[in-house]
Amino acid sequence: MRNMINALANMAQGKFLMKCDAHCAFAKGFDEVLTKEIGKDWVVAPRRYSLNVDAWGIEDNGKIRDAHYLSYPAAFDVKGDYLGFGMHVKDWPERGNARKDFLIDEDMTSQGSCWVMHRDYFKPLCSIGYGTFIQEMQEIGLRAWLSGGKLMVNKKTWYAHLWKGKRFGRMYELSRQISKNGEVYSADYWNNNRSPERIHDLEWLVDKFWPVPTWDAGWKDVQLTFPKVMVQAPDLPEEDIMTTVQDVSPKVTATPKTRDEVVAHILKKFNIAKIESLPIDIDYNRSQWGKLFNELGYKKGAEIGVYAGEYSECLCRDNPGVEHYCVDQWMPFGAYKESKLIEAERLARENLAKYNCKILKMSSMDAVKQFADNSLDYVYIDGGHDFQNITNDIVEWEKKVRPGGIISGHDLDKHRFSTRCHVLQVVYAYTAATGAYPWFKTSQACRTFDTDGNRWTSWLWVKA
Repeated sequence: MRNMINALANMAQGKFLMKCDAHCAFAKGFDEVLTKEIGKDWVVAPRRYSLNVDAWGIEDNGKIRDAHYLSYPAAFDVKGDYLGFGMHVKDWPERGNARKDFLIDEDMTSQGSCWVMHRDYFKPLCSIGYGTFIQEMQEIGLRAWLSGGKLMVNKKTWYAHLWKGKRFGRMYELSRQISKNGEVYSADYWNNNRSPERIHDLEWLVDKFWPVPTWDAGWKDVQLTFPKVMVQAPDLPEEDIMTTVQDVSPKVTATPKTRDEVVAHILKKFNIAKIESLPIDIDYNRSQWGKLFNELGYKKGAEIGVYAGEYSECLCRDNPGVEHYCVDQWMPFGAYKESKLIEAERLARENLAKYNCKILKMSSMDAVKQFADNSLDYVYIDGGHDFQNITNDIVEWEKKVRPGGIISGHDLDKHRFSTRCHVLQVVYAYTAATGAYPWFKTSQACRTFDTDGNRWTSWLWVKA
């Protein structure tokens, strides 16, 4: 479902997006009512009733669902043991009755079977962690509230949604294990304020709607420990799906901070007992560097030259929570024509929206001025490869990396196929002139994610 919502939203050409379940009935003119009074940063749902499937209208059960709350993210039994995790959407009739005169009202969350927003406000739903189906409204609603938007209910119109229950059943298969995993992932993500877009923490939202059922007054003082779950990435081909058990709150190993500690970590990782010549070959390709950066505790870095964002996504996916800056002008040059670059920029922004990525559409030398010296854990340089640009990038961006951080880049051996690529000459000269010791290059070309079967190796050293 999440992938289909993303795909259809990408295809949409209208001013608004609406998602609804198939088994819903609507009031006449509901679309005009919903779009007449809607803020640019609102997600809006109509008043909800139960569906009478035989009459295809409102079920006469007296239930009007105008308000909802998110349940506390962990349930306990009388012994204090956890029963389950997940912030679930629950009807909140007490709030609905108390605020019945507010015809357009704020709602903490919504049931998710119908929502409307401006098309430009939509951001792609994430499948990694959540899975393909559940927790849609938790992601949409919490993203809106915590990033400065609103989730609203418009009581001037209505829809009726089918409660399938035992009479109709789900009508399709859904793995309960995947659902439970998604519930744990979502609860951990939002309870621990992992969203890079937020300007508020979850505490702000709970306080805004306080008192909230199932949330005790001392909840802020409770440090929840979420269990290990099976995290899947259903967007990927089956052979690439990650099905190993991992913590939904990934922890890094003890963080080496000094240059000597980082070098020792790399030498040990690749079983290098003796340095005989430079650069040192390491049996790695750049698609694995996100994992290495995570091991080293690197949580802030920059990539110079992004194109469609494939490598940025790789670095962010394998280093959860990293603050990653993407620098690219997307300006035509050489074989990179304007039409290709427009599409590349669109893909980069779309694919990186679910990560803590900050895109800087500017030249490398303008972007480098945005950072204080010694403020980054790493930089990956893959911009202009001619002598002047690669020299400027290494000299200026190294200043922004802290001691113990990594300076790295791409296309060390591309000179063999292009007279305009001077990466090898500049890197060899710079390391010799500055005494960068030791420095490394990958012995494996990267073929893991680049659509063109990337053939070029990468290089790195640790700042003294």
